[in-house]
Amino acid sequence: LVECAWSSVQKDPVMLQRYEELLQNHSRKRAILIITRKLVSRIYRVLKTKEEYVIGVEK
Repeated sequence: LVECAWSSVQKDPVMLQRYEELLQNHSRKRAILIITRKLVSRIYRVLKTKEEYVIGVEK
């Protein structure tokens, strides 16, 4: 999941923006773990609602 979080930071501008915000107060490792948690929440939402994942949309 951490590897997927790195990919999402590279491909999703919303995740990149959040990652950059986290870097101001956290180390790179801690910031990517927070992004991983956010990604897990998004995956859960996609599975629960059966909606398609949309890059660049924050919900």
